[in-house]
Amino acid sequence: FPDGELLPISTSLTLAEEAGFEVRDVECLREHYAMTLRHWVERLENNLEEAIDLTCPVTTRIWRIYMAGSAYSFETGRIGLYQTLMV
Repeated sequence: FPDGELLPISTSLTLAEEAGFEVRDVECLREHYAMTLRHWVERLENNLEEAIDLTCPVTTRIWRIYMAGSAYSFETGRIGLYQTLMV
């Protein structure tokens, strides 16, 4: 999600606990997101002409750069993403 901001997991968990939630489980999905984004980039590149026809060259380029950069950031641990179970 362009312009999205991912909070550190510690911040999310602290805020959840302060709101009265009990944290039951936390799972890191960083590697999964990196892999998913790489697949999306590959599919976009394999269908580049169709994507340009459906949008425009600028929009297609923005999404290629955004997804490739996000994949790299997940792969290198610069950003992370977690799934949490709270009650």
